[in-house]
Amino acid sequence: PNSLELMQLTGKDYKEGAKVLLDMGVEIVAVKLGKQGCYVTDGNEHHIIEAYKVKAIDTTGAGDAFCAGFLYGLIKENDLYECGRIGNFVASKCVQKMGARTGLPHLADLKDL
Repeated sequence: PNSLELMQLTGKDYKEGAKVLLDMGVEIVAVKLGKQGCYVTDGNEHHIIEAYKVKAIDTTGAGDAFCAGFLYGLIKENDLYECGRIGNFVASKCVQKMGARTGLPHLADLKDL
C-alpha cells in the first residue's frame, strides 16, 4: 500500500502500520512513500529507500509499476533492499511519460541496475 492507504487500514504511520501487518502474518511489507521512495520490511530488515529524482509528467500507474518492479526483484531472489530499489526504478520510469504503460522500462533496462 501507499502510506495513506496503510494509515486508513491500520490507523498508524507507515512504520507502525507495517508492524501491524507483520503481526497479522504478512511476511513482507512494502510501503510506497511517493517522492520519498519506499519503506520495506520483513520484521528483521527495515529499509527506507530513496526515490529516483526525475521530472514526473504523469503519476498514473506509478504504484502498480513499483509493485511490478518489487515483485520482479523478489522472483529473482534479490534482497529486500534491492527489491525496493528495483520497484522505485520502475516507478520512476513510469512517471516520466504520459499514461500508465508508456514509460515502463524493458527487461534489458533492469539488467543495468
